[in-house]
Amino acid sequence: MTDAEDQKLEETILPLVQFAKKNSKFIPQLAARLTLRCPNRPPSRQLVEQWLRREADKRKQPRLGMGLVLIEEAAKLMAEMGGNGS
Repeated sequence: MTDAEDQKLEETILPLVQFAKKNSKFIPQLAARLTLRCPNRPPSRQLVEQWLRREADKRKQPRLGMGLVLIEEAAKLMAEMGGNGS
């Protein structure tokens, strides 16, 4: 990845990471939603935690399709939980 790609990824994921840090129920609920959205290949809660780790160097990246679903469902859940992570 280029530096620009890394920066864009960080800008996209960082609000989710910060929201998860402040809301302990966020990751389990997000994992449950992703399971409903992707019943043939449901991600585990542990995998969602790896995608949203606080330490950027230890964070794993989902594949493109799952990444898009992750961002979409996370945005919906954040809105329902009442916040944008700030």
